[in-house]
Amino acid sequence: FDIKDIRWSGLSVGLKASTSSQLKNVKICGPENIIKKIKASDLYALVNLDSKTAGEYNVDVIIKSDVYDEVWQVDTYTITIVLNNQK
Repeated sequence: FDIKDIRWSGLSVGLKASTSSQLKNVKICGPENIIKKIKASDLYALVNLDSKTAGEYNVDVIIKSDVYDEVWQVDTYTITIVLNNQK
């Protein structure tokens, strides 16, 4: 799957996060009946930004779904994010 929905957690007050990336070729695992019907739009990448200050980071993501809670990622995925001070 190609994941375009990138979400943040732990973003410090006064910072704005952005990325120009999407995750490509993400592999997930789960029950066969879910894997047969799941779509890329059912998945998102969660980025933990706890303790991060302004700058550019290459961070690990966790693949999650709001629709199916019985799926998990196969392998490790990273994305480049930029944190800027809000004006």
